[in-house]
Amino acid sequence: MLNILVPEKGAPTQDTIARELALSTRTLTRRLAEEGSSFGGLLEQVRIERAERLLLGTALPLSRIASKLGYRDPSSFSRAFKRVTGVAPSARREAGRSST
Repeated sequence: MLNILVPEKGAPTQDTIARELALSTRTLTRRLAEEGSSFGGLLEQVRIERAERLLLGTALPLSRIASKLGYRDPSSFSRAFKRVTGVAPSARREAGRSST
């Protein structure tokens, strides 16, 4: 559902996603809650999955990856990535390189 992240344009809003699905924002929120999820949680999950692909598959600097994924600055990206994965983005990239 959230695969509409567009590089350079940041993350979609909950209102945008609701409109794309022909739902009210409240209905989208309620349906996500019924599934034990939230818009913010799903958005973060998609961002981190994309970050891992970019970290392992490109040589883009962390600042560029943060920008592509809609983070305001590289430190926000690094904190979010570490909170979710338990490792810093630079450590994840290095681990990916040494495992190939």
